[in-house]
Amino acid sequence: MNLRAYLKNRGVDQPTIQDLLLYIPEKMNAEPIDDFCDAKRIMDPDSWFYWPGQKRFVVVGHCPNGDGVAIDTQIQQGAVFYVAHELLHDGQPLDDIVVKVATSPSHYVQLRGEDDFPWDYWDARERNPDRVSE
Repeated sequence: MNLRAYLKNRGVDQPTIQDLLLYIPEKMNAEPIDDFCDAKRIMDPDSWFYWPGQKRFVVVGHCPNGDGVAIDTQIQQGAVFYVAHELLHDGQPLDDIVVKVATSPSHYVQLRGEDDFPWDYWDARERNPDRVSE
Protein backbone atom coordinates (compact mmCIF):
# COMPACT_ATOMS: atom_id res chain seq x y z
CA MET A 1 0.00 0.00 0.00
CA ASN A 2 1.32 3.45 -0.83
CA LEU A 3 0.89 6.57 1.33
CA ARG A 4 -1.97 7.98 -0.75
CA ALA A 5 -3.99 4.76 -0.35
CA TYR A 6 -3.15 4.54 3.37
CA LEU A 7 -4.36 8.10 4.02
CA LYS A 8 -7.54 7.53 2.03
CA ASN A 9 -8.17 4.29 3.93
CA ARG A 10 -7.76 6.20 7.24
CA GLY A 11 -10.40 8.76 6.18
CA VAL A 12 -8.31 11.69 4.97
CA ASP A 13 -10.15 13.49 2.17
CA GLN A 14 -8.60 13.86 -1.30
CA PRO A 15 -7.86 17.63 -1.12
CA THR A 16 -6.03 17.15 2.19
CA ILE A 17 -4.05 14.20 0.80
CA GLN A 18 -2.96 16.28 -2.19
CA ASP A 19 -1.96 19.13 0.10
CA LEU A 20 -0.09 16.94 2.60
CA LEU A 21 1.86 15.01 -0.03
CA LEU A 22 3.56 18.25 -1.08
CA TYR A 23 5.40 18.28 2.25
CA ILE A 24 6.16 14.63 2.95
CA PRO A 25 9.93 14.11 2.74
CA GLU A 26 11.46 11.21 0.83
CA LYS A 27 13.54 10.36 3.91
CA MET A 28 13.38 11.29 7.59
CA ASN A 29 14.70 14.75 8.53
CA ALA A 30 14.54 15.92 4.93
CA GLU A 31 13.47 19.43 4.04
CA PRO A 32 11.24 21.36 3.73
CA ILE A 33 9.38 20.61 6.98
CA ASP A 34 11.03 18.12 9.29
CA ASP A 35 7.91 17.96 11.52
CA PHE A 36 6.33 15.65 8.93
CA CYS A 37 7.50 12.05 8.80
CA ASP A 38 8.31 10.12 5.67
CA ALA A 39 5.71 7.75 4.18
CA LYS A 40 7.11 4.64 5.86
CA ARG A 41 6.77 6.10 9.35
CA ILE A 42 3.33 7.62 8.69
CA MET A 43 2.05 4.19 7.65
CA ASP A 44 3.55 2.55 10.78
CA PRO A 45 2.65 5.02 13.55
CA ASP A 46 2.65 2.48 16.39
CA SER A 47 6.40 2.10 16.01
CA TRP A 48 6.99 5.72 17.06
CA PHE A 49 3.68 7.22 18.34
CA TYR A 50 1.58 4.56 20.01
CA TRP A 51 -2.04 5.76 20.14
CA PRO A 52 -4.16 2.61 19.92
CA GLY A 53 -7.87 2.61 19.26
CA GLN A 54 -8.31 6.20 18.15
CA LYS A 55 -9.83 6.66 14.71
CA ARG A 56 -10.28 10.44 14.33
CA PHE A 57 -6.67 11.49 13.70
CA VAL A 58 -3.86 10.34 11.43
CA VAL A 59 -0.47 11.10 12.95
CA VAL A 60 1.82 12.44 10.23
CA GLY A 61 4.71 13.88 12.22
CA HIS A 62 6.02 15.10 15.53
CA CYS A 63 7.18 18.20 17.32
CA PRO A 64 10.76 18.44 18.63
CA ASN A 65 9.59 17.29 22.10
CA GLY A 66 7.71 14.24 20.79
CA ASP A 67 4.18 15.63 20.64
CA GLY A 68 2.32 14.33 17.61
CA VAL A 69 1.36 16.33 14.53
CA ALA A 70 -1.94 14.90 13.31
CA ILE A 71 -4.59 15.44 10.65
CA ASP A 72 -8.25 15.42 11.69
CA THR A 73 -10.35 13.08 9.53
CA GLN A 74 -13.75 13.63 11.10
CA ILE A 75 -14.75 16.86 12.82
CA GLN A 76 -12.44 19.48 11.29
CA GLN A 77 -11.46 17.55 8.15
CA GLY A 78 -7.89 18.34 7.12
CA ALA A 79 -7.03 20.55 10.10
CA VAL A 80 -3.66 20.03 11.77
CA PHE A 81 -3.48 19.38 15.50
CA TYR A 82 -0.75 18.83 18.06
CA VAL A 83 -1.24 15.80 20.30
CA ALA A 84 0.17 15.76 23.86
CA HIS A 85 2.24 12.59 24.00
CA GLU A 86 2.39 12.74 27.80
CA LEU A 87 -1.41 12.50 28.10
CA LEU A 88 -2.11 9.69 25.62
CA HIS A 89 -2.43 6.95 28.21
CA ASP A 90 -3.86 8.91 31.15
CA GLY A 91 -7.50 8.33 30.21
CA GLN A 92 -7.96 11.97 29.24
CA PRO A 93 -10.83 12.84 26.87
CA LEU A 94 -9.61 13.20 23.29
CA ASP A 95 -10.43 16.92 23.21
CA ASP A 96 -8.12 17.48 26.20
CA ILE A 97 -5.06 16.03 24.51
CA VAL A 98 -5.26 17.77 21.12
CA VAL A 99 -5.01 21.42 20.11
CA LYS A 100 -5.64 22.81 16.64
CA VAL A 101 -2.71 24.70 15.15
CA ALA A 102 -3.68 25.09 11.46
CA THR A 103 -6.57 24.59 9.08
CA SER A 104 -4.58 22.48 6.58
CA PRO A 105 -1.10 21.11 5.95
CA SER A 106 -0.25 24.13 3.74
CA HIS A 107 -1.51 26.50 6.42
CA TYR A 108 0.65 24.65 8.97
CA VAL A 109 3.75 25.05 6.77
CA GLN A 110 2.97 28.75 6.31
CA LEU A 111 2.49 29.36 10.05
CA ARG A 112 5.45 27.18 11.02
CA GLY A 113 7.77 29.81 9.57
CA GLU A 114 6.48 32.51 11.91
CA ASP A 115 8.48 33.38 15.04
CA ASP A 116 5.48 33.19 17.35
CA PHE A 117 4.15 29.83 16.11
CA PRO A 118 3.85 27.25 18.93
CA TRP A 119 6.42 24.46 18.90
CA ASP A 120 4.49 21.86 20.91
CA TYR A 121 1.12 21.05 22.45
CA TRP A 122 1.68 22.94 25.71
CA ASP A 123 2.92 26.05 23.96
CA ALA A 124 -0.09 25.94 21.60
CA ARG A 125 -2.55 25.56 24.51
CA GLU A 126 -0.97 28.49 26.31
CA ARG A 127 -0.80 30.80 23.29
CA ASN A 128 -4.02 29.82 21.54
CA PRO A 129 -6.67 28.49 23.91
CA ASP A 130 -9.32 29.27 21.27
CA ARG A 131 -7.74 26.70 18.91
CA VAL A 132 -8.54 23.79 21.20
CA SER A 133 -10.60 21.07 19.53
CA GLU A 134 -14.35 21.65 19.63
